[in-house]
Amino acid sequence: MSSSRAPAAEGGAGKLILSPLWNHVEKISKAPGGGGNYKVRCKFCSKIWSGSYSRVKKHFLGGGFGVKECTADPQTLKIFKTEHENALKRKGYVECS
Repeated sequence: MSSSRAPAAEGGAGKLILSPLWNHVEKISKAPGGGGNYKVRCKFCSKIWSGSYSRVKKHFLGGGFGVKECTADPQTLKIFKTEHENALKRKGYVECS
């Protein structure tokens, strides 16, 4: 497995660059059921939940059913959105809005 694809929990720096919102949660443990699911705690609002990067993204960027949005100040959340959009550009994705 190349270092750019290594799971963030194993120290894959490339993974954090391509999935920057992982930087804003603390991975408490691997969630039951495997896959990319973790039990995580938000570093800003202390909310704890289990899920993959998709749920982390919904927590910070909104739009998720069953995922509480972060209560961090709007300027911080705007920075997170920019980080996420920049990561998509690095991956070669284009957001449709």
